[in-house]
Amino acid sequence: MQRLHRLLLGALFITLSVGCAGLEGTQPNQNDTFTQLDLGKEAFQQGQIDQALQIFDEVVKANPQDSAAWNARGFVHAERQQWDQAIPQFQEAVKLDPDNLRYLENLGIAYLEGGYPEVAVHTFDTLLRVSSESAGLWNHRGLALSRMGRYAQAIDDFSYGISLDSQNAMLFANRAVAFIKIGKTSSAKEDLDHAIRLDPQFPQPYQSRGLLALREGNFRMAAEDFGQTLKLGVDGGDVHYNRAVALFMLGKTVEANQELRMACARGSFQACGQADRLAMVPEEL
Repeated sequence: MQRLHRLLLGALFITLSVGCAGLEGTQPNQNDTFTQLDLGKEAFQQGQIDQALQIFDEVVKANPQDSAAWNARGFVHAERQQWDQAIPQFQEAVKLDPDNLRYLENLGIAYLEGGYPEVAVHTFDTLLRVSSESAGLWNHRGLALSRMGRYAQAIDDFSYGISLDSQNAMLFANRAVAFIKIGKTSSAKEDLDHAIRLDPQFPQPYQSRGLLALREGNFRMAAEDFGQTLKLGVDGGDVHYNRAVALFMLGKTVEANQELRMACARGSFQACGQADRLAMVPEEL
């Protein structure tokens, strides 16, 4: 099973802000700057990542006071999951435009994904003092608290986020993971079922529910939930491996061995060489 930060990565939105108010009056050639930023954004959206980064680099070189370009550079590194490179870009964007909450949120997310949850919590605290009605911010801080092992506080944050946006499947899925961590499996099941009802195309609740089913010996449900996770595009080795465990326990050894081979090919090394063996242990959250 994927760990918490991977399971919930879809909750984290880095916003590429081009042409923001922070550019106004910075340089006389700001129209050229806007054009370049638009070109960089277009290149990025077309999958030309290196070209986009080169354009943003050129904008920063020409106009080091351009907060939007620093934010854009951070965005590219964030999309590559190069968090230690993204952080200084967002820091500079915030320094140049401290009133831009979008930049500060991006910085908090980069801290979170870069492995600095304590700093992320402080950043989200600052944002929540200004924008306490943002369900997304409560979600982000809940994730940071979860990474610090402060699951009860994380549950409070997710719950408050749900009170602001009761249709947000991500919040229910995130709260469910925190419930699992403190052993409240009944509450976790309720949240996972509700998340699936809200958004049947969201794969993570199926994955978490599949692991719970494995723990409880409901191997048929586990196999079905992991299968649905795969259908929805989460094609990781841990999902194939856990589905193999469930299928083996159902006596479907041929299918289980197929899943083990796919798990091995996708980097779940404990699956490599286990085909045709009897002992398999599911991967945990």
